[in-house]
Amino acid sequence: MPCSSLCVPSCGVAAPAPLADTANEPCVRQCPDSTGVIPPPASVV
Repeated sequence: MPCSSLCVPSCGVAAPAPLADTANEPCVRQCPDSTGVIPPPASVV
């Protein structure tokens, strides 16, 4: 899982939006702390 690698280290901080924007949903599950910090639906569009 590439998202886990990007999410775990950037959990709570600022995960790469352009890189994790597509795999943000699965990433959010790994990092519940940044669930409300990274809103992909609004950013992607």
